[in-house]
Amino acid sequence: MRKKLTIAGIQMSSKGGLTENLKKAGELTGIAADKGAKIIVLPQLFNLPWFPAEVDKEHFSLAESEEGASITSVKEAAARHGVVIIASIFEKSGSDYYSTAFVIGEKGELIGKYRK
Repeated sequence: MRKKLTIAGIQMSSKGGLTENLKKAGELTGIAADKGAKIIVLPQLFNLPWFPAEVDKEHFSLAESEEGASITSVKEAAARHGVVIIASIFEKSGSDYYSTAFVIGEKGELIGKYRK
């Protein structure tokens, strides 16, 4: 017997500030979950306006830790809706910077991450 798994890829324009983008991502995650998605994938660097097009040292100030507002918000959304969310942010860990995809479980727990 086959089981059905619904996966949603969210498309959104991240043009505003962090708070606005987190709110928008939360709303779109809710819509996807309400439509039956069990795994929801947010766009790369969903929380910020697209900045990698140019090299600028000031962009390093945009990096967040795993405990920052963006991943905290994603963890809350995953737990609220009982879904898995994959979310990519510009991460700072110690003195290193990454584009990191976090995998958050349906209880809001960190399942894994991939750094590049």
